[in-house]
Amino acid sequence: MTNRIELTNGFFSVSSLERSNPSVSDYISPGIQRSDMGIGFINGIDNSMEFAMSHTDYIHTLAQGYSVELFYSQTNGMLADLQEAAFGNVSSSKELDQLKDAWRLFDEANRGNPGAKYLQICHSQGGAYVKKALEESSQEIRDRVIVVNIAVAVIIPNALCYQSYNYASENDYINLVEIARNYDPDLTMGLKQWAKMMKHRNEIIWIKGSFGPWWVPDLLYHLYSMHHEFQDPIFKDIIADHIAEYLNNNGNYAPKW
Repeated sequence: MTNRIELTNGFFSVSSLERSNPSVSDYISPGIQRSDMGIGFINGIDNSMEFAMSHTDYIHTLAQGYSVELFYSQTNGMLADLQEAAFGNVSSSKELDQLKDAWRLFDEANRGNPGAKYLQICHSQGGAYVKKALEESSQEIRDRVIVVNIAVAVIIPNALCYQSYNYASENDYINLVEIARNYDPDLTMGLKQWAKMMKHRNEIIWIKGSFGPWWVPDLLYHLYSMHHEFQDPIFKDIIADHIAEYLNNNGNYAPKW
């Protein structure tokens, strides 16, 4: 069964389902598949399966015919999802197991090719699952993964994988939650506390935001237009450029060190 991709209300949607092996991923877009290359996606909060699939097919339209697999982060309702995001928790082992299994299988398929890398794209709270899965993986597998983290909710340190890219709009306040999460009650407010709270903030790549009419305060306008949606136009070229670079390299990269 193949998918018919349609544009609905500005978002790509799918009119039929094609599932891959559910033990590894929840859905895979039709297209070119190679054992030495892989592109995966995990969604953020409050996404239905269909909406997460629409993001996956959106990536597919930027991937020059290559297949993209989805690791679906199931919604538990907006309130529960927001609570999970606020504390940076990962409430389900299913997503962690899927990510780790996909990367492990990719590593096993490329034992004789250390340069082969897996391109993992994540959105918002999906980054928390990617970060946790990387932390629970061996160094060999971490070195297989390139991360493109869109609309950061959790920063994925570059040292945790082969390469990570953390993107956020200057309008977006969601990433500020991580500063509060890093607060250590055992430390007094001073340089050590501040350093801990601001850890890895220098790894965010800031995308120029937008401004409303002169009479609308920036704070209010930014709440209205944070540019946090995955398919927001400000991220399109970024995602496309990372995929193009990956494909131009045939998914193969020189050693990091």
